[in-house]
Amino acid sequence: MRVLGARGVVGIYLQGRSVIVAICMGQLGSLLPHVVVPSTLAAFLIPEWHLSGAQAGLLAGSGAAGYMCAVPVLATLTDRIDARKILIAGSAVSAFGTLLFGLFATGLWSGAFFKASVCPF
Repeated sequence: MRVLGARGVVGIYLQGRSVIVAICMGQLGSLLPHVVVPSTLAAFLIPEWHLSGAQAGLLAGSGAAGYMCAVPVLATLTDRIDARKILIAGSAVSAFGTLLFGLFATGLWSGAFFKASVCPF
């Protein structure tokens, strides 16, 4: 639902079912990276990027490193900002980062960068 003010749209406020739909879509965007990269790692990325087992582990673990760095900041923000807004915004960023991983990751380091930037949410 949009709230109109004298200057146009003041904000978008979600209520009822729209909150549930937004949270479900956010969870889809948030959980997608955790499924996509590991499922394609063994069958596609290791042979395509010529990764060793240690490099594949680094790529897979880079998401945990990004999560570890982001959680203290994001958890602290929930004291000031509604947690639902953080979840929805973070999930949108995560979905966008997953798209960037698919489009621009070309090797171990670019893949690890995009994976680390995606998984904090």
